[in-house]
Amino acid sequence: MGNNGETLYLNTQEAAQTLRYSTATLLKLVAQGRVPAIRLSARKLIFSRSELEALAKTIHQPPTGTASSS
Repeated sequence: MGNNGETLYLNTQEAAQTLRYSTATLLKLVAQGRVPAIRLSARKLIFSRSELEALAKTIHQPPTGTASSS
């Protein structure tokens, strides 16, 4: 556990919720190397909470410089 009582690692379902993806989409992104994961066994993955929270911030930000001011 981290200093504030939160776990340092998330399971697949928790990671999908953090990124606002389905578990199927999350697993596809892991297979593509686009989302970092730690494989504990053939069927078990865990995800670093801090890495996913940072990734979630970049994924869900509105694009910059695309607004038109006409």
